[in-house]
Amino acid sequence: MRGGDFDAIVVGGGHNGLVAAAYLGKFGGLRVLVLEGRDILGGFATSERPFKGHPAVIVSRFGVDHMHMCSGPVPRELGLENYKPREAPPFKYLWHDQAHWLYMYPGGRAILAAKSLDETAARVERTFPGEGEPYRRFAEQWFRILDVIGFLEEGPPIGNGLAGFGASLAGADALVQFMLGNPMDFICRYFKTDELRGMMAWWACQTASPPWQPGSSVLASSLAPATHLTGKARPQGGTGALAAVLRDMIVHEYGGQVLTGCVVQKVQVARGEARGVEWEERATGRKDSAAAPLVLSAADARTLFTKLVPPEEVPARLMAEVRRIYYSPVGLCKADVLVNSDTDFAAAFGKSPTGNDRDLSVATGIIAPGYDSYVRPGWVDILAGRPARLPALWCVQGTALDPTLAPPGYHTLWLSQFAPKTLADGKHWNEVKEEVGLAMFRTYAQYAGLRESDIVDIVVTTPEDMSQLVCSVDPFGVGMNIDQMLSYRPSPSLSRYRTPIRGLYLTGSGTHPGGGITGVPGRNAALEALADLGRARGSPRRGPCRLAKQCLQTYRKLRKLEID
Repeated sequence: MRGGDFDAIVVGGGHNGLVAAAYLGKFGGLRVLVLEGRDILGGFATSERPFKGHPAVIVSRFGVDHMHMCSGPVPRELGLENYKPREAPPFKYLWHDQAHWLYMYPGGRAILAAKSLDETAARVERTFPGEGEPYRRFAEQWFRILDVIGFLEEGPPIGNGLAGFGASLAGADALVQFMLGNPMDFICRYFKTDELRGMMAWWACQTASPPWQPGSSVLASSLAPATHLTGKARPQGGTGALAAVLRDMIVHEYGGQVLTGCVVQKVQVARGEARGVEWEERATGRKDSAAAPLVLSAADARTLFTKLVPPEEVPARLMAEVRRIYYSPVGLCKADVLVNSDTDFAAAFGKSPTGNDRDLSVATGIIAPGYDSYVRPGWVDILAGRPARLPALWCVQGTALDPTLAPPGYHTLWLSQFAPKTLADGKHWNEVKEEVGLAMFRTYAQYAGLRESDIVDIVVTTPEDMSQLVCSVDPFGVGMNIDQMLSYRPSPSLSRYRTPIRGLYLTGSGTHPGGGITGVPGRNAALEALADLGRARGSPRRGPCRLAKQCLQTYRKLRKLEID
């Protein structure tokens, strides 16, 4: 038997589950067992070797760019980059502040966005005269908004979000109205050209929502401006390096255990209290169990309460609430492409404005060259159950920043787009996946100067594949609509990480503050659990005094906040 007694058990070895376990070990002194159903740790943050004929090539399978994680509280509080692992390679972020994004347009036009807002605005102006100053104002408006709401992430949501600050505040009224609004209305206040509207519309749909959907403004279109504040990085060795160093820390620093290939089948509950879990080893079918008075589930709320917790232990009202949770009908379709040719962006777009042509390849490429001409018709296709005929793409040449990902002479490309989870007309994703993957490559090749003959191998991962691989029906845990954020994520009764079952907590992307590679849901849930146990040694959790001070500061900022 591999089980036993532990202080805590974490269900799910995605990055949030691993972060939660590390916090329980570091700040609570708890011995933690982490159980992951796949044979690979990380969830949506894995490094994998998908090319059968080229096993040395590494790709970041689901998540690649770290925009919040790299500058958020988790690396600092856990000391990830200073930690000396016993088994994993040392963890290191590769920063590329001179080359955040490369917005690509037909005819060799491009905007290379940097961390510097001044430099980026100047480059926007050179490419699209008259749009540089609007870009600056758009970003600075977001800086003011993020300054007000940023502290809401690090801890459970406060009350009903901004409503707790009083409806009489003009700034609060304006911000709530803005959050409920249509992203395109906001974008069109600033930008006049279809090209810049397309560029920002692409960001506005990064939570798997069409860019005209009310309520998605604050969830997505802040991402590009926010990187001017935080910077942007990728872990050396691929995103799975994050999971590897967290596992090393949990096992060797805090005495925990991390098991893969173990599918949790039941959370044991007795007299309203969590007692442990039962699981099955995927490879052998052998069943096992472990006892613990504390269980944190990185599985989403519906999976937890409809499949893992005994039904007689779930109150009827909670079960009805859980069944109402919304999951987006849109997922991600991704192509990992191995090529044997350099992507020579200097030839396609001319000299880099940084003076280093390599920056054109290091930057994350964005293909969304217009709103009315490109992004909007693409989303019409997606909502109709079709892969977009004009695919708006996220494009990463991983080996440009990290040559260790492939042997000399080979380069990896990450190409992804949003796509319907279920295809119309009764089609199955397996029927069209290769065609869709090639269409993504052909779109990218038009801008990058590649040929189809440059392809050595291609692996396409559909929305259906993703849900099966990571056992998640939504790439963000649950839908990222405004009615499932803050005090409503994933539902009102479960929004503070606690459940009605004593000792059972929720974490993962389906909890506050939401999806993406941040580690914050794992951090917050662990700190709340430790506070309930009275075992938070030197915890960075907000105490009453700090929370009151932050609320007062936010109140003062809201009084002055104006939204254009």
